Amino acid sequence: MIGIPADATKAEANALLAAADDAGFGRIELVREPFAAAIGAELPVREARASMVVECGAGTTEVAVFSIDGQCRSRSVRLGGFSLDEAITEHLHLRHHFLIGKITAETLKKHLAEDGAEDAEVEIKGRSLHNGLPGTLTLPVSEFHPVLKRHFDRFADAARLVVGEISPDLAADLLSERVVATGGGICARFLAKAITAECGVPVTIANDPSGCVSRGLMQLLEERAA
Repeated sequence: MIGIPADATKAEANALLAAADDAGFGRIELVREPFAAAIGAELPVREARASMVVECGAGTTEVAVFSIDGQCRSRSVRLGGFSLDEAITEHLHLRHHFLIGKITAETLKKHLAEDGAEDAEVEIKGRSLHNGLPGTLTLPVSEFHPVLKRHFDRFADAARLVVGEISPDLAADLLSERVVATGGGICARFLAKAITAECGVPVTIANDPSGCVSRGLMQLLEERAA
């Protein structure tokens, strides 16, 4: 079982199958990652009611609605956790002439996601472009709110479009807390807030959100083997 993005092209799927075959794998089955994430998050995808998963990976974020074991609608945005790191890094570069590395950007992203951090400050270590020397910035968390909003509004827009394409009955099902955010645990928190604000539906964060795809693939593999 190998997970692939929902919008993967036939050429991309064939390339992955060829690589797996060259590696000596046996029978291979490709599974769309939103479906695997929904299974891993224990969403009732086999029921006649709708449930929705928003899966944020490192490079792709996918929104999908499921009902009776089938995918009703889906949309993909080729942005994810890595692009948020880049947005934070670019903000510090342009506004404060301050450079940070990838590890620092990831750590800063975690601080921004902490509960109750809205009124706090963050200390950032990097290199100043004013003198080329190592330095430290202390900034309010609120300064990054516009950066986060611009980034996650794109995913919220995709979720709104998906909800607008399904039937009213299925859309009504989503009001019963049947929308789950998965993927990178940090991004899942931001996603939940943005989608709730944009779509007016409650969004919960899956248990161990970063492991939903792998758990879903394992469960599907066990079902095939049974």
